[in-house]
Amino acid sequence: MIFKSFGVGNKNESFVEDRLSDKVNVIYSDDNNRGKTLVMQGLLYSIGNSSIFPDGFNEKEYTFYSLVRIGEVDYQFVRKGSTFVVKSEGLLKIFDTDSELRTFIASLVGSIPKVQKKGMDVTVDLTTFYEMFFIGQDKRNPSSLIGNGYFKKDDFKSMLCQLGGINRPDFDSDDEIETKQMIKELKAQHKSLIKKLSLLSKTPSLALLTSKTADHDDARIVRNKAKIITEEINEKRKQRNRETIRVEKLTSLKNELNSLNRNMNLGEIVCSDCGSEKIVFKNKNIEFDVSNKEVRSEIIKSISDNISDKNEAILSLSFEINTLQSRLRELEKTTPPDLFQLAMFSDDIRTEEQYDSDAHKTLLKIKELENRQINTKKGFNDTKAQCIEFIERIVKSMNDYRDAIDPNARLHFNDLFSKPNNVFSGSDEQEYYYCRTMAINNILDHRFPIVVDAFRDGELSSNKEEKMLEEFIGLGKQVILTSTLKKEEYNSGKYSDQRITSIDYSKHPNGKLLSVENNQKFKEYIDSFGGLIVLS
Repeated sequence: MIFKSFGVGNKNESFVEDRLSDKVNVIYSDDNNRGKTLVMQGLLYSIGNSSIFPDGFNEKEYTFYSLVRIGEVDYQFVRKGSTFVVKSEGLLKIFDTDSELRTFIASLVGSIPKVQKKGMDVTVDLTTFYEMFFIGQDKRNPSSLIGNGYFKKDDFKSMLCQLGGINRPDFDSDDEIETKQMIKELKAQHKSLIKKLSLLSKTPSLALLTSKTADHDDARIVRNKAKIITEEINEKRKQRNRETIRVEKLTSLKNELNSLNRNMNLGEIVCSDCGSEKIVFKNKNIEFDVSNKEVRSEIIKSISDNISDKNEAILSLSFEINTLQSRLRELEKTTPPDLFQLAMFSDDIRTEEQYDSDAHKTLLKIKELENRQINTKKGFNDTKAQCIEFIERIVKSMNDYRDAIDPNARLHFNDLFSKPNNVFSGSDEQEYYYCRTMAINNILDHRFPIVVDAFRDGELSSNKEEKMLEEFIGLGKQVILTSTLKKEEYNSGKYSDQRITSIDYSKHPNGKLLSVENNQKFKEYIDSFGGLIVLS
């Protein structure tokens, strides 16, 4: 992946950066607030990173553009809000969410790993994926991920292990001793609840009929199996309904555009208010000019592709629902009728005693914790050991990079992240992110650029910076860095090395990167989509 150019703007003001090379790039200025961070954040934002812009910048008011080479193909990305348009030779795609874009990005770069979240496989988001090579200036926290949202640092480790060739690593965040203690306490709580429940049971037969706990030994397996299957069926049906509604909307939109084609062939359509011949189709974020026949054709083709993908997903979901329904019918056939009815409808015939409900929930929690212990012992220990060893290789590489820039360093890395109560700060923070990013690149040998905003903040010494730059140059790949210089450094031509592409932002007004001067060039970028997108 190589970033070739970037643009951000609207119909009133914009900015364009097209000086990026495929070697080391340093975007610098002699003072802060010259737009360096906006460009770095915007570049990644255009390809699906989350919003971490500086305070005072409202990204929803602007359209973002980037030209990115992936493999041997140039892809143009446009983002407005949560809508993405991607174009290359013979391809045009419109995505309404970053998760849809993530699937497309995965098809270009190979794969994006999945991690386990609450027992489910979840694909990591693009923000987590990009953090292996992109370090923004804001919201840094060496003890956790910069994004620090749904995905955590153990998910990041799991992702790296999978990218390193280790299949499905699992990090058990609960300490084994803590888990044993929780099980012990829950069993004591369950025993107490059973005693209280027995006092409320008037007759053994009534208790047997109404208590979920009393019938647990007989119906537990059947109920759990049936419940899991039923929940899966309901969830698959919800997914299918969402996809069906989306197909209906896309089909309606396609029919409208086809109708527009026919109407324009028969005559001319104009606005009754102003007489304009320009017709605009607008989704929730981006406007598309559909008065141009070629543009309409591109949109119709993209919509047709989306409909085809959605229909394929609907067929797949229907097959999965039918399979689950067959499993439920087979469970019913192989279970005595009374037991199956009790298992399926025990919630309807049970008493309302809270003790019973609490005892049942406590028992399930105990089983969940016990199953976690069993799974860890049976299936995950080997993979976990491999992953721990893999992360240790990265940490060793981090320390090697630290030694290369500072042989006498007091800083030592014991893990991929710092401890919450021992967070790196100042120049130590810069060294940490430098070493981590370089080590991940070294061990994975990935195909992505290295992008670091404010890479020398925290009073990083000139000697260390020079060594870092030599290491970056030695990678032989694209590196994009930003730096704020002191006056004497700026006047000395600090980044005049021919091996470095120096990009000076000093002449930009304080806090005002965008201007009308760049509008024409930015409009040319947007117009390269064949008139498809209308700036707002």
